[in-house]
Amino acid sequence: MNIYLTVWHYLVLVIALLLIVLSIFSALQAKRLIQQLAILFVSLILISAGTFIVLAGLESYTKKAKIFNLKHDRLLQSEQIVFTGVVKNMGEYPLARVQLELTLQNTQKQQSGIFGGAPHAFNEAFDSKYQPQTINYDYTIATDLPPGYSKAFTIMIDYPPYFNDTSYRTKAIAH
Repeated sequence: MNIYLTVWHYLVLVIALLLIVLSIFSALQAKRLIQQLAILFVSLILISAGTFIVLAGLESYTKKAKIFNLKHDRLLQSEQIVFTGVVKNMGEYPLARVQLELTLQNTQKQQSGIFGGAPHAFNEAFDSKYQPQTINYDYTIATDLPPGYSKAFTIMIDYPPYFNDTSYRTKAIAH
């Protein structure tokens, strides 16, 4: 798996290393071993937590992908849904991987409850075979995507037979 680090990632890592070196020197200035270890322990935890937070923020800021022309068709012969679309790198840096987070949610028919229109959660209490009403899928739709480039994708998934009507939510996650 490729991981693309930007100039900003390297800068954060260099600053973190400099802070670790400074904390080691400041710990050596303490006279007792317990104080030295305490300074090292606290500073390492704070520096690594800060570095992790900044790197996570940089990931979301520098790596952006967007999905265009997302269409879905249901194939009745094979009981599948076909999603087609185009993913584009909207950032200035290359993307190692773009994932599509797809959520299918069942929409219940009106007046289909035990008491006419009771919520579906109430009906599940009396149903011996619980079937999930929300299903999440994660698919890798592009790898090694340079800045400004786009790539077409196609995904086929099995349609849950107990779904009445389906609503879709999608999200592109760039790495």
